[in-house]
Amino acid sequence: MTYLLTLICVLVAFAFFRQGYALYAMDREIQEWAGNLDTAMAEQDTLNAQKELLYDADYIAILAREKLFFIYPGEKIWLFATENESILSSVETKGIIAE
Repeated sequence: MTYLLTLICVLVAFAFFRQGYALYAMDREIQEWAGNLDTAMAEQDTLNAQKELLYDADYIAILAREKLFFIYPGEKIWLFATENESILSSVETKGIIAE
């Protein structure tokens, strides 16, 4: 009879331990997802701010000039090569077609 009672106590203790560990694992997973959610929301805020900038004509003009080398009529672009590159390679790496 004592063995049966001991076995029942061990099984109950094992069941409690197993459920406790499962709850602990679920809690860690929830914390991980919450961290991922915070990161995603911060990234979304950054992207929304960038999207709002795309409605500003001055910002578009700056992007076009910096990234695509657009110029206003009559304007000239001056490109300076560093010590390790020629003007031609400087023009090619910046996306300007040299002929």
